[in-house]
Amino acid sequence: MVKKTIKHKDGFTIKIDQAMADALGITEKTPLNMYVVDDTLIVKPKKQKSSAIKEKKKSDITKKLMEKYDSVLKKLAKS
Repeated sequence: MVKKTIKHKDGFTIKIDQAMADALGITEKTPLNMYVVDDTLIVKPKKQKSSAIKEKKKSDITKKLMEKYDSVLKKLAKS
């Protein structure tokens, strides 16, 4: 697919057709990573951390805190 750039303020804009956006799973609010390899522009949606990874991190942090402050938490629970 051939696209033309459009002058926009201090740079250029490339229009992404809706079909291409749908194929990439992006919307107008999706952050995009852009970089150049040799003479090719690469545009990819920024990968979002999955909720499973976030939950695991929360669980790991909670476990570490519980281990570190176990005696203090037990004392607080008794009072």
